[in-house]
This record gives sequence, structure tokens and C-alpha cells, in this order.
Amino acid sequence: MGICCTRHLTTRSSPPVVELCDSIDMEKISLLQGKAKSGGSAFSEEANVNTDMVIQSQHDENSEAEADERIPKQEERVVDIVPEFLTEKFNVIENGLNEYCENSTASSFMEIYTCIYDLCNRREHKNAVCRAVYELYRRETQSAVRQLATACRRMSGALPPNLQVLSSEVLLEWQRLERRFHALQASFGYLDRYYVPRASLENLSTLRLSILAAENLEEEAQLMWNILAASLRDGHAAISFQRMRELADAWGTLTRVAGMQDTAAAAGASSALREHLAATFTEGREPLGRSGAASGTATDRVLGMQRPLVRVIIEFLSEQDLCQVYSVRSMQRSV
Repeated sequence: MGICCTRHLTTRSSPPVVELCDSIDMEKISLLQGKAKSGGSAFSEEANVNTDMVIQSQHDENSEAEADERIPKQEERVVDIVPEFLTEKFNVIENGLNEYCENSTASSFMEIYTCIYDLCNRREHKNAVCRAVYELYRRETQSAVRQLATACRRMSGALPPNLQVLSSEVLLEWQRLERRFHALQASFGYLDRYYVPRASLENLSTLRLSILAAENLEEEAQLMWNILAASLRDGHAAISFQRMRELADAWGTLTRVAGMQDTAAAAGASSALREHLAATFTEGREPLGRSGAASGTATDRVLGMQRPLVRVIIEFLSEQDLCQVYSVRSMQRSV
């Protein structure tokens, strides 16, 4: 009986123990597998993120490299294409400027303005075209400034006997350049509205002033008027009253359009006007439109003997007075 009971107990108790152990082992295995799975999933996700970042970085580098390769090709296409149509358009502008300088009509000006307007509003190669038009303004302005400086040097180096004839040629050159400066500033002004601010460039007025300074135009002009004043003072040169008036009037208009400093331009011309007026009174010339019959009168002889006194009196005249004497309206607005 005892044996049977023991065997029975052992037989009946063994299966639950085995099942309990098996259950515990399975739970451990399941738990370990769950940890392994969860850990593997996190690692896999992190690996995927890092892989995506590497792939994205490589893609960005490849995109930048491709963009860098495309930019020179685009620039080469712009360089190849832009000059083809710009050459013809620039010839139209140049011919229009020359025509306007000779005959300043509204139609010649509109031809220049319309051509520049159309170029600046092109959709193809817009920035490249606008930049080319801006550089065209620079070159044309620099050329006009150099022509003006050359004309001033011609006056400075003129021999006294040829001064009257040479002054006629210089007068015509000043009048042509005045019209050219006006056409350049007015027709190219469309660039100042949007392209110049967007490209962070100097506006046209500032660019023109920098060109004037680079070419030393104001120094050349001051030297010209100083030499002319000294020649008139010493009696080495003679210019008629009418011609002097025309020179002063043309100079005042030209300097205002070209953008030179008003005070410097007016002061240089006024010194020559003072000497010319003194010579007009003291050397028996025809002052203030007086007829030739009046020359050689007692008044002229008295004034000729009082040359120092005449100079003192004229020194008290203001620049405004001088402009009124010579009827120079352009310089009256400058002083």
C-alpha cells in the first residue's frame, strides 16, 4: 500500500512539476526573444535613419556637383547667345546717340530709349542683358568725359592768335557733348528703377561722378579757365564779347548736365569772365554790345589809363552780376 501510494504520488506530482518548469522556461525564452526582437528593431530603425542620412548627404553632394557643372554650361550659353543680338542693338543705340548729338529731336531720343527699354525687359538672359546695358552706359559716359577733357586741353594749349578760331570749334564740341550727356542720363535711366538696386550697383549719377573723378575732368577744366584768364589779363589773347558769352553759357549748361560740381564749374569760368570784362573796358574793345563807333573815345582812353581801378571795381562784382552782364542764364542757376 505504501509503495503504491508513493508511486501514485510520484506519478501524479511529476507532470505538474515538469509542466511548471517547461512553462517557466518558455516564459524566459519568450521574454528573451522579446528583448532581442525589441533591441533588434531599435537597432534596425537607427541603422535605417543613419543610412537615410548618408544617402541624403550623398544625394545633396551629387546635386551640388551637378549644379556646379550646370552653371558654367549656362554661363557659356549666355556668353555665346547674348552678344549675337546685343551687337545689333548696341549699334542702334550708338547710331541714335550720334544722331541726337547732331540733331536733338524727339524721334532720335525715343529710338534710343525704346531700344534700351526693350533690352531691359527681355525674358531671356535678363540679368546678363541688363548688366551689358549697364556696362554700355559706363563706356559711353567714360568716352564722353574723355572727349570733354580733350576739348579742355585744346583750349589750354591754344596759341593766342588761334584762340578765337579754336574757341568756335570747342564751342561746337561742348554743345554736342551736352546733348550726349543728356541723352545718356535720360535714356539709360530705366536701369535705375529696378536693376541697379536689385544688383546692388552704383546708380547712374554716382557712376558718372566716379568717372568724372577718375578722369580728373574738374582739374582739367580749372586749368583751362585759369590759363584763359591769365592770357586775357596779360593781353596775350583776345576773344570777342559775343564769343565769350557763348562759351560761358555753353559751359554752364554742359557742367550741369555732366554732373560737375556747380561751385567749382562756375568759379572757374567767372575768373575768366572777370579778366575778359576788365580787358573789354581798358583796351577799347566793345563792352556790353556797344557799337564799334564808340571805340577810341575819351571814355575808352580814360578807362585804359585806369586799369587798376577797373580791376578793383570788377572784383566787387559777384558771380551773379557777371552772369547778368554776359547774359549767361545757365551759370546763373549754378551760382
